[in-house]
Amino acid sequence: MAGKTRRTPEQQAEAIEVAKSLLDIGASRRAIVAQLQRRFGLSRSAAYRDVMTALDERGSEGIEATGGFDLRMTAQIV
Repeated sequence: MAGKTRRTPEQQAEAIEVAKSLLDIGASRRAIVAQLQRRFGLSRSAAYRDVMTALDERGSEGIEATGGFDLRMTAQIV
């Protein structure tokens, strides 16, 4: 892991909150991963982990996040 720095728990929590809000508007997982990569400089695997955590947390809150909306259409909003 040479040259890589780890995220703080606060940075990870922020990325997960962004993922949750994008899930709430119906963005696809692929689009959310791309957004997290760009916005937070994450690797694809770290971004996918954050999306899966967001999905798990939404599920435990009783909120179904199905996704499927293409985020490229709303990238200007976020």
